[in-house]
Amino acid sequence: MKKMISLILALMLVVGTLAGCSGDGGESSTPQESANGSTAESAQEASEGEEQVGPEFSYPMDGTVTLTINRDSYEIEDIPEYARDYYFWEMIQENTGINLEFIGAASGAFDTTEEFLLLLASGEYPDMFCCNWVSFPGGPMTAMADGYIQPLDQYMEWLPNLAQFLSENPDTDRTVRTDDGQLFSTPWLREEGTEVGTGLVIREDWLDEVGLEVPETIDDMYEALTAFKNDLGVTVPLTFELRWLWLETAASSLSSPFGVAYPYYVEDGQVKFGPLEEGYRDFVETMATWYAEGLLDTDLATVDKSTVQAKFANGEAGVAIQQYTNVQNCIDVLTEADASNKVTGVPTLVMNEGDQPKFSHFWKVYDGGYALTMSTQTENAEAVCRFMDYSYSPEGINLCAYGTEGVSYEADEDGNFVGFTDIITNNPSGDAPSTARGYFAQPTNWAYPSRDLNYLLSDEVQSIMQTWQADMGTYVFPPVTYTSEESATKSAKYSTLDTYCREEITKFILGTSSMDGWDNFVTEIKSLGAEELLALEQAAYDRYMAR
Repeated sequence: MKKMISLILALMLVVGTLAGCSGDGGESSTPQESANGSTAESAQEASEGEEQVGPEFSYPMDGTVTLTINRDSYEIEDIPEYARDYYFWEMIQENTGINLEFIGAASGAFDTTEEFLLLLASGEYPDMFCCNWVSFPGGPMTAMADGYIQPLDQYMEWLPNLAQFLSENPDTDRTVRTDDGQLFSTPWLREEGTEVGTGLVIREDWLDEVGLEVPETIDDMYEALTAFKNDLGVTVPLTFELRWLWLETAASSLSSPFGVAYPYYVEDGQVKFGPLEEGYRDFVETMATWYAEGLLDTDLATVDKSTVQAKFANGEAGVAIQQYTNVQNCIDVLTEADASNKVTGVPTLVMNEGDQPKFSHFWKVYDGGYALTMSTQTENAEAVCRFMDYSYSPEGINLCAYGTEGVSYEADEDGNFVGFTDIITNNPSGDAPSTARGYFAQPTNWAYPSRDLNYLLSDEVQSIMQTWQADMGTYVFPPVTYTSEESATKSAKYSTLDTYCREEITKFILGTSSMDGWDNFVTEIKSLGAEELLALEQAAYDRYMAR
């Protein structure tokens, strides 16, 4: 494996060098001839000239253009029969009049895959990349400088829907560009109000039994957990996956009272790294105390999502950190066993009664994932733009979010979504509605402004999700981009730092390391580059805010 990675890096270095020295991929040499005979130059002129209006255009195109994209292919026979005639990937090709050839080498939503790096090293690129260039080593500016992708500003005449969306949402427009202002992708954007999808749930009926209210402060939670254990004989007062301490600020509902989150967050313009803050020691020490007193799951180090869900649903656990997709199942199982069982959400805890909740779980509105970009090697610039822009048209947004009107969803006379049909909510194969929706639409992995991701949730679950809302949007570390030097430093040091933090913090909580060793821990993470990386993140943040 090490040899393979070394080979990939070497190949990438060669490709990057060649791209910089030749005119073969680094930059578009001459404006590409478009599918309709126009040029990129005319696109830029049209976008800059107030009086110039582009030719009338409507979907579908004539079906003569085939574009390649680095996604895994599919066999229509593998799609359930009830969805085959209106399968999303078939419909988007039909609706746009653009054929797709799937060449594999898919990239991960957050990290580039080895297969994708090999694709880049080959020097032969598809017309469109589906890749997170924000997390790519060196970021999108490096990807453009090395000749993989090209900026889209020159083609805005062919991206009218995206252009309109960005003009109406200037904050988003700033977010999805590079530090020097270049638009490099058609971004996938989470709809405002759907950023929080993980939080604390509690057995409200058990609270009633012990005479307590839903916890508000960290001390309230300690009291409730202790009462569950001592008065009700609950074996697992609180359970959650260990990974939630590190990912998506999902454990912030517990750490927020101490004013900290992991890894990075922003406060008053200053980027902070949780473990360097004194409050993080207080948080970890509290978790260690709870574990020692039997209030935390003794299997904390090994439980996974399904185990956490099972322990809460079968009555072993009184409190859990749960994803919204699992809460309904827990409610269904518990109420089927006893209609008096009651589940409710717990707001982000505070230190003192009356304090305002700060941190919570948070999915960034934009993180670079699932974005579409134009490669430097395409010979069909207009068709690429038209395909990408379709996802921002009213029809394209609806296809991506809901599927095909009259088949998977119904709309009113103005084309607005009304509701899903039985083929989603009660399909012939007995698939879960979210699974069925995924065949007709692409609500969570396509470049488009998302729409109403909570339509398939019950009012009860949506109410619980509302209790999880805090003010994390104020503190969340944004999707910054890095210089090549910063990216190299981050690649060399962050993984080691993060791994060390996870391992040592776990030991503190489980009691295998004494909290007396915390100062030594802080000294060690500084030696691993914690302060250098923090300064790096601050610089990237400052550039982001100056865009």
